[in-house]
Amino acid sequence: MEEAGRASFIKIEEFLLATPQEAMRDLAAVRFRDDVLRRVKESRVNGLILDLSGIDVVDSFMGRTIGEITNSAALLGVKVVVIGLRPEVAITMVEMGVSIGQVHPFLNLDLALKFLRDQRSR
Repeated sequence: MEEAGRASFIKIEEFLLATPQEAMRDLAAVRFRDDVLRRVKESRVNGLILDLSGIDVVDSFMGRTIGEITNSAALLGVKVVVIGLRPEVAITMVEMGVSIGQVHPFLNLDLALKFLRDQRSR
C-alpha cells in the first residue's frame, strides 16, 4: 500500500483501489484527483475502485472533483466503481447535481471486485 498525502492506493490484480483517508480541502482533493489519474495511466489497470468511506462531508468542490475523477478514468477506458458512499454524502451529491458518469456503485469491496472480474471476462 502506498500513501500520497492522506490517501492510499492498492493494486489488486489489474484494478486500482484508491481511498482518500478523510475529507479533503481543495488542494488535497486536486492532488488526490491527479494522483488517481496518474496511477490509472501508469499502472495500466482495467478498473478503478474509488472507496469513499473516509469522506463524511462533501462540498461542491469535492463533489465536482469526484465527478472529474470518475469521468476522466472512464475516458481512459477504465471501468469505475464506487464503494463506501455514505447515504448522506450520496444525498448531498444528488442535491448538488454532481454527475459521476457511468459509475457502478457497490456496497463493499467484494461486490466491486466480483463485478470488475465479470466485466474483464466479457
